[in-house]
Amino acid sequence: MKKILIMLLVLILAASITPFIGIGCKAEGAVEKTTVAATEAAEEVAKEDFSGKKVCFVIPTTGAFWIIPMEAKIEKELTEAGVEYIHFDSQFQLETSVSQLEEAIEIEPDVIILHVLDTKAYSPGIKKAYEKGIPVVLTLSEVDEEANKLLTSNVFIDY
Repeated sequence: MKKILIMLLVLILAASITPFIGIGCKAEGAVEKTTVAATEAAEEVAKEDFSGKKVCFVIPTTGAFWIIPMEAKIEKELTEAGVEYIHFDSQFQLETSVSQLEEAIEIEPDVIILHVLDTKAYSPGIKKAYEKGIPVVLTLSEVDEEANKLLTSNVFIDY
């Protein structure tokens, strides 16, 4: 379980910085160094056998410029590693997205990657996933303080 979480975190980090390369970067070479380190870590973790694992990605849309490269990279790497990849696209509909999180929890994946549209609406679902032992990795978004305590990780870029 820990290895798949590490792989996901590295993939999310590497994929999420791709659309922002060169935007607001004050430290020369910082993005390149981070990308190289993330790629090397991902290559090391990719040697593990993840067949039979399942990951759900609950996202607001597959069409946003910041989601497209991240989601494509995550899907590619996970499927190549033998992980069943299931993504949900709510088309920016909050109620749909919250119900998709519930649906993902019912699937009982090994990990849920979540990008929220509201800081409070997902709290019950995050709590339910936590109680079921399903790690939730939040990406490029924020939740309220109570739900934040239950997250496995929060990959957030401060650019």
